[in-house]
Amino acid sequence: MSSDEVAPVQKKRRLKLTNRTTVLAIITVLSWSSLIMLLQHSQTGSFINHRIATVLDFRVRDYLGKNPPISPKIKIFGFDDKTFSVMQRPELYIDEWALCIKRLSEYQPKIIIIDKLFSVLYDPHESYQKTITTIKQAGVPVVVGSFVSANKIAFRDPLDYHQTLYHIPSAEKQGIRLEKSNLNLQNKPGEQFYPEDKLWWGSGDPYRYFSDFREQHAYGPAPLLRNAFTWVGHLQYAGNIHISPFIRIDNDYWIPHASLLAADSYSVQEGSAFVNNQKLFLNDHGEIMVNLSPVSAYYKKIRRISLLLDPPRESRPLAEKGDVILLLPDMYTGGTDFHTTPFGYAPGGFFLASMINSVLTGNWLKSMGSGSLWMLLAATLGAISGATGGALLFWLYLTLGSIMIFLSGIIAFSSFGVIVPWLWILLSYFGSGILIFAEESRYTEKRAKKLQLVEAERKLLAKELREASVMAEAYKPDPLPSWPYFLIGKYHCPIYAATGDWYAFAEAKSGKFFHLIMCDITGHGVQAALVVSACKNLLENIRTMQPALFEKRDFLIDYMKSLNNLLWKQGHGQHVTTLSGVTFEPDQNTLHHVSAGHPPPLFRSDEHWSTSVRPLLSRHNPLGICEDYDPKLKSDSFQVGDELIVSTDGIPLHGLRNVLKTFPPRSLLNIADGPEKLCAQVWDRETRKTGRKPNDDVSLIWIRKTI
Repeated sequence: MSSDEVAPVQKKRRLKLTNRTTVLAIITVLSWSSLIMLLQHSQTGSFINHRIATVLDFRVRDYLGKNPPISPKIKIFGFDDKTFSVMQRPELYIDEWALCIKRLSEYQPKIIIIDKLFSVLYDPHESYQKTITTIKQAGVPVVVGSFVSANKIAFRDPLDYHQTLYHIPSAEKQGIRLEKSNLNLQNKPGEQFYPEDKLWWGSGDPYRYFSDFREQHAYGPAPLLRNAFTWVGHLQYAGNIHISPFIRIDNDYWIPHASLLAADSYSVQEGSAFVNNQKLFLNDHGEIMVNLSPVSAYYKKIRRISLLLDPPRESRPLAEKGDVILLLPDMYTGGTDFHTTPFGYAPGGFFLASMINSVLTGNWLKSMGSGSLWMLLAATLGAISGATGGALLFWLYLTLGSIMIFLSGIIAFSSFGVIVPWLWILLSYFGSGILIFAEESRYTEKRAKKLQLVEAERKLLAKELREASVMAEAYKPDPLPSWPYFLIGKYHCPIYAATGDWYAFAEAKSGKFFHLIMCDITGHGVQAALVVSACKNLLENIRTMQPALFEKRDFLIDYMKSLNNLLWKQGHGQHVTTLSGVTFEPDQNTLHHVSAGHPPPLFRSDEHWSTSVRPLLSRHNPLGICEDYDPKLKSDSFQVGDELIVSTDGIPLHGLRNVLKTFPPRSLLNIADGPEKLCAQVWDRETRKTGRKPNDDVSLIWIRKTI
């Protein structure tokens, strides 16, 4: 094969490889990023993110000294171990709580929030009415907690949330708490709201993203004490340092988190939550991440609640005007509830303190959402890095890209309070790159092995061709004989040095018979050379040992049988050749012919050369494919001026035999140039017609009877 033929094939392979890589990258990006998104929204993904990404976000922020400052307006009092030892009991009585509220009211705080439900009456003095009066007369808004249960609790009275305070339309119409709480949940008549980023859900409810506790049961202070407190907020904890700012307990009834009651204003408008006109970034469950500071920062702020029961002291004021007071019961060892945080275990009351701090300072955590588009982009960049360059470049890209994603997420959280799902973006980038790189490495290795095999086969073929060319040199086709009665021309063009075409001439000593044998060997190289050697050696043995066989009219039949027997013994169907044989009997103006899987000879007469070119048909199987062989000889007239053309299938002469009409017999007195010109014209027409070019050995013998 020439170098001109190799170049287009290599170019086509490179194009195919590019298309394959592109398709592989698209499939990998879509499937891998989809898998990461599913994992992100699963419980397992939430656990992994909380234990890895969230911990790193908060701890690196703490290491960089970027923690949100705790407002000096927060004052925290807790029932700690010292209070426990002083009181010799695990909690305060109701009248003692009233005394604490009365004592704090002297400092004119903005609000007092108690991390307690007061669902159980606990006062040995049974001074409930006096307690209620004391709390109301304090003149300070007091907030206590509530919680929601999926099952109704026996012997407990549910919170009566069907009242004006929680019924938003009524609250607006009657002007109740509009100066502090404006839960604007109404749409215009007949209007449906579809938030821009949630259109595909197909629901017109703008509040479906909030924590939905409808058809559940809310519990709070005992009925006797409910009128003592100003407001009831929920203390529901969602887990993984998330809290629901609002829980929906009925279509038009909502309970805000207790911390939000310390805000100047809060509202739920068109599917979004606002605190002091700042938008809260809710997740798909209507929750926000609490902007926690290290636990030690809150321990420094907390003071023992027993100070509120001691006689007044002037040395250090307990609070200042406008403060938000947080009272935490059960802060003694073994009494409080602990939750997992990025800084370790922390009392649940500190979550409430962190929420109040965000209300006062406006330091809320923001979220860029699930980051689906960023995951797709990261997966795409990972696939590009995996498909570009070698191993060194890939690992460099992968390392630098992973570091950039991690640092971007950490910086966004530490400096701007933006929650970036960098763990999932990183997994999208890393996983996509690894998958593409692994597949490309496997494919490259497989291709390299294939090329090694091809190269080994090429070297082996080249070696065989060199050996075959040496053998073929000894078994070249016969030169043209000088036969009386005939003009003979030939054209022989092997595509390799070891040709698969062979022809020979033989004549009877008496001059009565002239024999032509043409073979087209199956295959090339050493195998073809072996078959050629068998054909020629058999003929030479006959010429030397049995020349009398040339005197027989059916010499070709004997030769074919002997050759078939020899090839079968050598190869058992692997050494095969076609054959076309012609025996001329000039004194009888006759020729005898036989074909074995070979294109039949073409005959044209001197009288009708311009209209009739006839194939001499004689159909038999190629030689060497079966053990038994019984060919039949056919005879035809061959007069003076008649012509016979015998060729191999390396030239498509039978389909274009009309080309012979351009060669009149009188122009072939010098018949030596005729075969080559005929082959040139045939291939010229074939190439223009189909685009095909010679790709096999070509042999053509042209014989004209002259006497």
